[in-house]
Amino acid sequence: MLTVIGKAALGLLMLPALPALAADGPQPGLWKVTVTTETGGVAAPARASERCLKPEQIKDLDKTFAPEQGAACTRTAYEWTGRRLSWRIACKAPVEMDNSGWYEFDSARHYTGELIVQMVLPGGTTMLSRTRIEGERIGECAN
Repeated sequence: MLTVIGKAALGLLMLPALPALAADGPQPGLWKVTVTTETGGVAAPARASERCLKPEQIKDLDKTFAPEQGAACTRTAYEWTGRRLSWRIACKAPVEMDNSGWYEFDSARHYTGELIVQMVLPGGTTMLSRTRIEGERIGECAN
């Protein structure tokens, strides 16, 4: 039988796990998404847009958030932890490309992410693009 102190200690041990359980992906609804892209060392101005995430999109976060895999591409890594989605895709055509990224759902109402694309262009020139994304739930979707 646990003593009062033992129960309190057990409760404290469980606290760090609570945010991870609470996050478990985003809530359906209207999201403000801010995107900042840097290509070849040149940053573009941040762009903000709104996105309606429907319940069926939340059920398939891979399809909703990870990029599609083309015919000449192979997914070399994928992980969903209930809080973080990450992937890596390697492509051979039409150009050699490595596409990796992650989304961290720090709560059901907020996420951050980063997409990194490295392409080897004809002639051997390498181009790197880094996109940072922040999403914040701002309300319900309009019908």
